[in-house]
Amino acid sequence: MTLQDSFCDNKPNIDYPCEWEYKIILDKSINADEFIKKLINVSFKLSVSKHTDKYTSYNLKLNVEDEKMRLDIFALLKQNCKYVL
Repeated sequence: MTLQDSFCDNKPNIDYPCEWEYKIILDKSINADEFIKKLINVSFKLSVSKHTDKYTSYNLKLNVEDEKMRLDIFALLKQNCKYVL
């Protein structure tokens, strides 16, 4: 077993509830605050990370209650954003 195999087998130990941060990238023309409000029904903090000619990246912070909520929000963002980390 390699170090990479060992790393992939271990889930991170996350104590819930907790504040979680996603990095999202949207087209520059999108009003990010309104866009996120339509996608998720929880309070959040949104800050600009970087601008380019076409895209803007944001740090999206919110409280997640459990792993399911964290992964569900990630999936929702992934479906609707250019890129999500």
